[in-house]
Amino acid sequence: MSSFPRWQLHRGYWKSGVRENTMQSFIAAKRLGAEMVELDVQLSKNKVPVVFHDLNLKRLFHIDQKVSQTSLEDLKTLNVPLLSQVLQSDEVPPYLNVELKIKTFFCYGLVRAVISELRKQKKKKILISSFNPICLLWVKLLEPKLPRALIIHDRTLLMGFMFKIYKFLSSPQYLNVNYKLIDEELPRARIIDQKLPVMVWTVNESDKARFYLERGAVSIISDELLKSNL
Repeated sequence: MSSFPRWQLHRGYWKSGVRENTMQSFIAAKRLGAEMVELDVQLSKNKVPVVFHDLNLKRLFHIDQKVSQTSLEDLKTLNVPLLSQVLQSDEVPPYLNVELKIKTFFCYGLVRAVISELRKQKKKKILISSFNPICLLWVKLLEPKLPRALIIHDRTLLMGFMFKIYKFLSSPQYLNVNYKLIDEELPRARIIDQKLPVMVWTVNESDKARFYLERGAVSIISDELLKSNL
């Protein structure tokens, strides 16, 4: 199984004033010493993988329009990077946690487009993560050697029978877990029972990050510069 850095910057480093999930935030992350960044990928209207967190442009740009309904040309004017740009850049950290952002289970198109871009490049070491087990199932079928992480934040899902189905479908090598679940006894026990390496998000305090790492977490996803303190 591939190993990944103990510290990842969440959507790059944007605390200095640059916007999250931009080339500027990823370049800033590397300059500050990060070996890995987490980023979010979805499809433009043209079916091209772009890097953007929200499914809608409203929060960041006050435009009430879905990314999936916005042309690549319009997204470029908003400084939304293509996945291909990130993959090809030497100024970006060498490890990427690529989260597939899509709510519907009809996600073959997104997975196929992302895998196509990944096959063109050899510079980056990739972890594919998603809340969506069907996305991870398609990753497994199309590129079985690519490491996969199932993202968990819902306590009800984790503690219920559906989690077994999610895990069966996605066959993850990692669990990316919201720190709030780690802090609660029953969810924590459920996570430990899975016997999978755990990455914890989003942890912005050095003491908490160190606490999780000392108890077995393999990586911390953070908005802050925690590396020097871990």
